[in-house]
Order: sequence, then structure tokens, then C-alpha cells
Amino acid sequence: MKKKRRSAGGDRYQGKVVVVSGASSGLGRRVALDLAEAGAVVTAVARRGDLVAEMDRDLKMRSEESAAV
Repeated sequence: MKKKRRSAGGDRYQGKVVVVSGASSGLGRRVALDLAEAGAVVTAVARRGDLVAEMDRDLKMRSEESAAV
């Protein structure tokens, strides 16, 4: 019997709470958005205030409980 392959991440992050620093751009942004898409509750932390509002909006589209600060 062949084992069913799970998609990347599967439900591994569903309901987990994670904090991602450097989340306003680059790798940090991508990781935060991917984790939110995978079901994690993400708190994205960034220094660049001009990008935080945009990041917060993008996170909320993926997970209502997630936020950027």
C-alpha cells in the first residue's frame, strides 16, 4: 500500500502561534505569509513602519487572527 504524500506543510502549522521578525520585506515577509496561509496565527514584527500596514493587510487576507506590528 502506497503512503499518501502530504502537501508541503500539510496541517503542521494549523493553529500554531508564531512570531516572525524582519517581516516587512524579503524572506521574513515570505515566511510570514506562507505560515499564515498554512493556518498559523502569525505576529509579524518589523522596523519599517511604512510597510507594516501593507503587511498587516496581506496577513489578514490569509488569517484573520494574524497581525503585523
